[in-house]
Order: sequence, then C-alpha cells, then structure tokens
Amino acid sequence: MRPMKVVCYVLDVRCFASDYYFWLDKLPEERRAKSLRFVQEKDRLLSLGGGLLIEAFVGHGKYRYGEFGKPYKKHRPSFSLSHSGTYCFLAVASNEVGADIQRIENKDQRMVAYCFDEEERTRIKSQEDFFSAWSEKEALGKYFGFGIKDPKKTPVRPLTDDKVLFEGKTCYVAHGRFEDYVFAVASGEPIKLGIEPVDLEKIKKLVL
Repeated sequence: MRPMKVVCYVLDVRCFASDYYFWLDKLPEERRAKSLRFVQEKDRLLSLGGGLLIEAFVGHGKYRYGEFGKPYKKHRPSFSLSHSGTYCFLAVASNEVGADIQRIENKDQRMVAYCFDEEERTRIKSQEDFFSAWSEKEALGKYFGFGIKDPKKTPVRPLTDDKVLFEGKTCYVAHGRFEDYVFAVASGEPIKLGIEPVDLEKIKKLVL
C-alpha cells in the first residue's frame, strides 16, 4: 500500500501575545467565539493559533462536524488539531487522520495506571514513553472521531513498528519528536510524515 503523505505544521503561539485581537479578527466568527471563551491567556492563544493554522493550511470555509463532533471542512483536506505547552500541532492529509502532541514533563506514576492497561504498562519505561504512548492513543481516538473517554478500556496493541490494533481495527501510527514534545499521527493507511515549523511571517503571508 502506498503511504499517504501527512504534513504536520508546528506553531509556537506566543508570537501572537502582543497582537491577540488583531489576529483574532482574522478568524471565522465561530473560532473567534471559541477563543474568547477561555479565561487563561495561554488557552486563548492556543485556540487562536489552532484556528490560524487551519485557515492557512486547510483553507477557508464553514466548519462542519462528524458524528462524534470532529470538525472538518467540506471539499478541503482532512485535518486534526492538537496543542500542548505553547505549541499548536496541525496534521493535514488527503484522507482521514488523527494527531496529538504532548509536552514531555514529570508525570505521577498513578497516571500510568489510570491511562493504560497492564499490557500497555509493560512498554512504558520513562516519561517520554508515557507521553509517546498517550499521544498515540489520543491520535487514534481522534482518527476515529470519538476521542478517548475511558483510556484503560481502549488499549493499543502493537502489530509491527507502524501498525497497531485499536478498537478491533488495524491502524497505522507514525511517531515523532519536536524539541521537548512528542507527537503521533494515526490513519487507516501507511503514513509518510512531514514536519513543517511555522512562524509569524509565514502566517502573515498565508492569512493576511
């Protein structure tokens, strides 16, 4: 099977801190309202940055929603948005895709027991392993559109280096690392991954 190209755009949203309302005005009304609902500045910036990435690399148009609430745009590429720390992460592909990014930090061991079943826990030897496994599970939940509500009841079973069994279905997952972050991208077909850091100048060229 020929791999599907997935381009992942990575953006540090702190670049919008001094001109938040200027950039907010460049978003569709729905995304503007969503960003303004957040109380914390960091959350507002992440919501803003995610919306700008979608406008720049997916395209304009009305948001639509799948059965479980996953957003998409009609006649536009498939996309999946995630954020962690100060970064937004947008995966764009020709077919359905799910993506997640996680900042590597200290995590209480009780979270390992909460998030993973006994078999999954045998593969977690470090903090990076934890966040890599969690981003994989989140990406798979986003690929299917239903997210992860009870993580221990949705285990991931590796089949090969890039193939897993999840919810009774065979899926493909690609992993990567960016600075102090790990990420995962999931799909129903093999993945050819591309990473593209995005800065303020690129957003200006594509959105303004």
